[in-house]
Parts: sequence; structure tokens; C-alpha cells
Amino acid sequence: MVYLVTKRRHLALWAMGTVAVLACGAAFWRWHSGSDAARAAALVDELRHKPPGMIDRCLIWLGLKGRPTYRDPIHVCPDLVALGEAAVPATIDALGDADPDVREWSARALGTIGDIRAFEPLTRLLQDARPNVRAGAASALGDLGDVRGLRPLIHAVKDTDDWARSEAVKALGKLRDAQALDALVFALQDKDSTVRGMAAEALGEIRDPRAIRPLTRTMEDRDSSVRAYAARALGGLGGSQAIPALTRALEDPSFLLRSSAAWALGAIGGTGAVAPLVRALEDSESEVRFAAAAGLGSIGDVRAVRPLIGSLQDDEDAEVRAEAARALGSLGDGRAVWALEAAASVDHNAGVRKAAAEALKQIGGTRPGKHTPE
Repeated sequence: MVYLVTKRRHLALWAMGTVAVLACGAAFWRWHSGSDAARAAALVDELRHKPPGMIDRCLIWLGLKGRPTYRDPIHVCPDLVALGEAAVPATIDALGDADPDVREWSARALGTIGDIRAFEPLTRLLQDARPNVRAGAASALGDLGDVRGLRPLIHAVKDTDDWARSEAVKALGKLRDAQALDALVFALQDKDSTVRGMAAEALGEIRDPRAIRPLTRTMEDRDSSVRAYAARALGGLGGSQAIPALTRALEDPSFLLRSSAAWALGAIGGTGAVAPLVRALEDSESEVRFAAAAGLGSIGDVRAVRPLIGSLQDDEDAEVRAEAARALGSLGDGRAVWALEAAASVDHNAGVRKAAAEALKQIGGTRPGKHTPE
């Protein structure tokens, strides 16, 4: 009898203990959730703080006024994002704040958090009176990744503000949906060069081969940065029909465009890209020579062996020499062994020596007496 009573008492105590633990856990969860919500509200409030004006800055410098606590929104937003779902309700509420900067940065934070509850409020924000807010909303919709954003973002490509249009175009690129093709091709004709460049980049992101022709035409754009974006997009899309335009771009005064074109030719590949890239190994800018060496290594045509050996031996830039070594390793041609052996032993740059040694391993090691300069 005593045993049964003791056993029942133990069972009762165990049950009571279990209930108490669960109750404490629930209370902790409510407290923890509440504290996250409070932190989110405090961070949103921090977005409302403004940096001191010119007069206040002078007073602070003179020691006549204390330095206020202020953090730039770009530093506040990551803290909001770190709270995740707990920050969403307060941040959505902040989309209706009277301060346009608060609306913009709240939108950007919501996009990074990626909670689908923000979709409808962000879509409505594309109609905001302030262009920076519309730009932030467009960027957030791209980060959110919901394909329902296609239609409102396509409409936003015709926004009256350059910044808002460029963010809408970038967002369409992030969604990577071919339904955006026509809107992005339209944006290639935008009056603003940033919008045109972002449109070219976005067309490269969606990877629809129908974009090759309009991007090839964009290689004639009056702005060299737009032409560079188009070149890189063409490299991602492939298509040998772009090779003539990219080859012409290797003669452009802009080294940024020349390096982008060299990169694109290497990505497209094919026999037609080899000769232009070999010529680009003699470019005056090291970035172009580097891209050319990398491209020749990717293509794998043995016609590049001799020119790459020349770059390995003679180029003044160590990074170009190292890339030439890596390209020779990728080609795997035994004619390069002697040059790689020399570079692995005597090049004054450690990175080049290491790249040459690794290239030798790729080719299969040395065979003394059989690989000498021809």
C-alpha cells in the first residue's frame, strides 16, 4: 500500500513538474517574442532619427552641445533584418510613416527579410509620391523574389524618376523571368544611361536567347559603361553572333569595355573568339590582358599556347603572368612545360611560381629533355 501511494505521488509530482516546465517555456516564448517586437519598434524609431544639421554640427564641434546618438539607416537595417519575422509587423507599419526616408529603408529591410506578408504593402508603395520610396519598394520586390511582382515592376519601368526606373529594372533581373523581356528591351532605349546599363545586366540575368540581338545593338550605345554591361550580358547568354561586336569592342578607348568584351569572348568560346583574345594579350591595360588569358584558358584552343607562353615570360603584371600559367595548365599542352618550369623556379612573384607549379601538375609533370623552346 505504501509503495502504491509513493508511486502515485511520484507520478503526480512528475506531471506537475512537466506542466510547470511547459508553462515556463510558453511564458519565456511570449516574453522573448515580445522583446523582439519591442526591439523592432525601437529600431524603426531609430530610422526616424536624423543626423545633426550644419549649425548643430558646429555647436557640437565647439563643445557647446552634446553629440546625439545617431546611426545611419544603412547600419540600422541589418539589425532589423537580424530579427527576421519578429520585425515584420512593425516594419510593415513603418511603410506608412510620414518620413519618406523611414518608408524607403523599411521597404528595403522587408525585402531583405523576405517575408511574403510584405508583398502587398510593398506593391502599393510603388505609387508613393516620393521617388526614393518607390525606388526602395522596387528593390525590395526584387529581393522578395515573388513572381507576382512582375506586373507592377514592369509598370514601374516607365516611372518618371530615373532612380526608381533603374531599381525596377534591377528587380526584374532578380526575378529572372522571361516575361520581363519586352520591358527590359524597352529600357535599353531609356534616356538615362544607368537605366540602360541595368537593363542590359538584367537581360543577362534572365538568360533568354531572344535578348542577344537587342544586346548586340546596345554594343553601339553612346555610353561606354552601358556597352560594358551589354558585353558581359552577351558573355552570359552565349551566341556566336555577338562575336563580331565584341571583337570591335576590344578596340574601344574604354578599358572597362575592353576587359568586359574579353571576358565575354572567353565565356562564349568557339574558334572565332581565339584570334581576338590573342591580340588582347597585348593590350595596354593589365585587366584586359588578364581577361584575355583567362578566356583563352577556358576555350582550350591550342593556338593559344605560344601567345600564353609569351605572356607568362614577358608580361609586367604578376597577376597576368599567373593567369597565363593557369591557362596553360588548363590547355594541358606539353609544349608549355619548359616555360612553366622556368616560371615555377625563377619568377620573382610567389603567386606566379605557385600557379606555374600547379599548372605543371595539371599537365602531368615534367619530362626532361623533351620540352624545350621550339
